[in-house]
Amino acid sequence: MQEIALLSFGVVVAVGTSGAQPTSWTVLNRCDIVCPGDKPSYLSYAIEDLRGYVGELTGEEVHLAARLDTGTRTAVLIGPEAAHLVDAEPPSVEALGEEGYVLKSGSRDGRAYVLATGATPKGTMYALAALMKAIRTDGGTAYVPGPLDLMSKPSFAVRGMHLNGWPIRRPYGFRAWTEDDWHRYIDVLYYQGVNLLYIWPFMEIIPLPLTAEDEAYLREFRRVVDYAQTRRGMEVWMMQSPNRVARDDCGVADPRLRPYWRASQVDMDPSDPAQFAAIMDSREALYRIVDNVDGVCVIDSDPGGWIGSPLSEHLKILNGCRELLDRRNIHRREAKLINWLWQGWGRRVGGPPSLQLIGETIRAMKADLPDPWLLIAGTPIYLPVCQAEGVLDRTVYLPYGTIEGEPSYPSTNIGFESIASLLGDTASYPGLLGVMGNTMCPLLQFPRVYDYLATAWDLEYLNRPEHEVLLDTSRALYPDHARLIAECFASLAEQDVARIDSLIGRLDPLMQEGRLGRPGVLGRRPFPDSAFVAYALLLQMRLGAATEHLYQGARAGADQATCARLVEELLDAYLTWDAEHGWHVLWGSGPWQLGNLSGDSHFVAAVGDLRRLLGDDASVNAFFDDIGAKLAARHDPASVAADGVEPMRQRVLTAVPLTPNPARDAAVSASVVPDEVRYPPRNAVDGDISTLYWPGALVTDNEEWLELAWPRPQTFRRVDAYFLRHDSMWKRTVHLQRQTAAGAWEDIATSVPVDSGAYAVARFELSTEVSADRIRLVNLLDLFEVEVH
Repeated sequence: MQEIALLSFGVVVAVGTSGAQPTSWTVLNRCDIVCPGDKPSYLSYAIEDLRGYVGELTGEEVHLAARLDTGTRTAVLIGPEAAHLVDAEPPSVEALGEEGYVLKSGSRDGRAYVLATGATPKGTMYALAALMKAIRTDGGTAYVPGPLDLMSKPSFAVRGMHLNGWPIRRPYGFRAWTEDDWHRYIDVLYYQGVNLLYIWPFMEIIPLPLTAEDEAYLREFRRVVDYAQTRRGMEVWMMQSPNRVARDDCGVADPRLRPYWRASQVDMDPSDPAQFAAIMDSREALYRIVDNVDGVCVIDSDPGGWIGSPLSEHLKILNGCRELLDRRNIHRREAKLINWLWQGWGRRVGGPPSLQLIGETIRAMKADLPDPWLLIAGTPIYLPVCQAEGVLDRTVYLPYGTIEGEPSYPSTNIGFESIASLLGDTASYPGLLGVMGNTMCPLLQFPRVYDYLATAWDLEYLNRPEHEVLLDTSRALYPDHARLIAECFASLAEQDVARIDSLIGRLDPLMQEGRLGRPGVLGRRPFPDSAFVAYALLLQMRLGAATEHLYQGARAGADQATCARLVEELLDAYLTWDAEHGWHVLWGSGPWQLGNLSGDSHFVAAVGDLRRLLGDDASVNAFFDDIGAKLAARHDPASVAADGVEPMRQRVLTAVPLTPNPARDAAVSASVVPDEVRYPPRNAVDGDISTLYWPGALVTDNEEWLELAWPRPQTFRRVDAYFLRHDSMWKRTVHLQRQTAAGAWEDIATSVPVDSGAYAVARFELSTEVSADRIRLVNLLDLFEVEVH
């Protein structure tokens, strides 16, 4: 008995089959595509795409006709007019909306057929995308499992994807994509039901007058917009900052490679007539060339903004953009102007959001901005404000960073709880226009993007178990090995190293021998070739396996020779992955040292174990010198040192090999607890120096305290407190106190923290032993660990 999941964006129909060729299959070998009537360009392209895909799977020519002839070939009937050919009732807009569709299989006069139709051409186009996802293969047979009788329509009118990130290597970072790459990823989004593409030409790094390279780049951008509109029926929005303008090209002719954000890319004061004119001149140059977008979205800050500027200046910019669109955009007054509610105009980036300002912004737009205008709500806390202002029908919800943080070290994210939570909350906001996701490394994020977009089409998909989401994704990528690929994706979040090794042993030969099989509907579009997703997955699995081998070996007390081999294998896998996407080529060796490893509590424990094993600094240095020499034979020596060996050497040299101490037995409380879930006070005594208690953004002297209490007095002579390494700590006096009476405390000692290289350490060395049943640390910042000795 074989179970086949038939997917329609977010709708799943399970069909049981048995035998070599169940009668419920609709076989697509030797088939005709029949589509009577006139067709818009995007539907014609979707038909040709389906025709090409079936031809790839079967190796046979697929005939295209405007009417149904007699014969025995399977008929794929497309559009409402085709429904009449099998006496089916054409669907209505009332039942399906503009983009819903019907998929139905059957037979007539001994001839098998599949009907794929919407009530409109857009609906029919999405019917074809769903049909392509439904097709399965068995040997040389392509078929649609059935009997098929599916009606589906989207939960949201707008379902978008925003690409925002940094110029790392192709194909990881979209800034380096070719025009054909863009076409292929737009196809990937179409197959998943996307109808809004939100992209950013980065006019903020392009100075005036335009160079030939810059103008050619913008014209290419225009062609990408045209492809999404005419070939995939999408609406396209273009992003811009409100007031950032480039003064020069930073010495880099190709805007795809140009750095940002640099001193020569400056925010202009819109209250100054000359600076406001510079903003408008820059935007007019953009709108003159990229004149075909359906909308322009202005983020309120980050990038851009002007601290202390009144809201009227933001409206001045928006109205200036409106006037330019009316003159330059081919859609004229129909072109939309969108305001991305992010930090709020006039506020400092990173500060607490002001819901009052967001409400004032919406009211100002109602009063002073002509239609058509829309909103992007960049955080869930803005949705109640949009609801209260009665603009949910103008609002697209973009919970930024849900799929992938930006910036963040490149890796494939597994885990869908945040997607279910954030999109599930939209049920509280009936009438919301749409939802949008964002991604920085699109070709790494297939699992979360798949889940996000399937849920955007049908909110019921958020109830789909994680392993089934991974299987759905993998079927669309590599159907011949879907279960293996799904297990490999899941292994990225697992610690069972034997299982990871086993999966690598199964996937690696498929890659080496070119036996991934025919790519699925999504798998045929990645670049530079269809194997890329599996290739990137394998590299990450090798890094994960090497990491877990080191963790387990260090935890088990492996000897120095074994640990040397394990560290070498870990850094080898890490440097291979790092060189592949080029993150440190962009950022240098400062940020994200060792990628995501540094934030892993198991990594922190492992380097502590290595420190105990190796002993003094000389032994640590000799250990890493030897590893570095071996790695330099396989990788760029400069990268080996800067991105691998030296960061790990320093982590081991500055490691704190925590030992059991009375602090771990204490009851812990604090004067402030801003985030009990993620950063509770207990983290400061849990024996894991990678976890922290966060008392808030206390970057100046304060009276906040952390208290440790025991059932009976403890005797100690030293207390060490490991704080965040922050500039505010080096002149700060931290107090160690004991209770003298109810509500009364006195200093036992004070300490000005010292820089350990990894932490700001407040050390309290007492001249004599002290006994107390409760102590406090006063004058806090982020606190990683407290030890009492």
